[in-house]
Amino acid sequence: VSDGVMTPCDVVKQRLQVVGSPYAGVGDCIARTLAAEGPGAFFKSLRTTLVTNIPFTALHFGTYEAAKGAASDARTAWAGWRGEKGGVDGGGEPAPLHRWWSDLLGEEEGLLTQLTAGGAAGGVAAAATTPLDVAKTRLQLEGVTSAARYDGRGAVWPTLARIAREEGSAALWAGVRPRVLFHVPAAAICWGTYESVKAALRREEEGR
Repeated sequence: VSDGVMTPCDVVKQRLQVVGSPYAGVGDCIARTLAAEGPGAFFKSLRTTLVTNIPFTALHFGTYEAAKGAASDARTAWAGWRGEKGGVDGGGEPAPLHRWWSDLLGEEEGLLTQLTAGGAAGGVAAAATTPLDVAKTRLQLEGVTSAARYDGRGAVWPTLARIAREEGSAALWAGVRPRVLFHVPAAAICWGTYESVKAALRREEEGR
């Protein structure tokens, strides 16, 4: 449902961002696209968007949970090495962690851990799905700045195969760096905000 709503918006955004965009603004882009290509132009990349979001979401959530687990394991190991009670060495008098290490890892499920894990999740998912994003972008910009035409049904694999055949496999990874640089902070902010608000709501509920 979300992709069905956002795909037309993404098509307009991409067409306005491209170098040499022929459109004067959002309204002009919508009107001229409708007149020249019909309403189907706004949904041509829907199939690719759906196919992209399946592995993206799987990698995103999987990496996020794995990164949080790794931070927890590192915290436990460090506590044990320091002889802190409850650490891997077990027993002993509690010994405070070095302040710099505490600041780095934060408390269990702390904000810093969530931001770090979220950023890692966004980066991994974005990098791995770049070829699918390239196919989506090509379908969205079809005919805007070049005469290239891809599969009329918006099929993913024929589009990827044609790009690789005509331009080389490196073309499938075009824009991977800015894509990763976009998703790392975006995912970090998203997860940090989500977890913080969820924790605040839980505390409020428990306090009633």
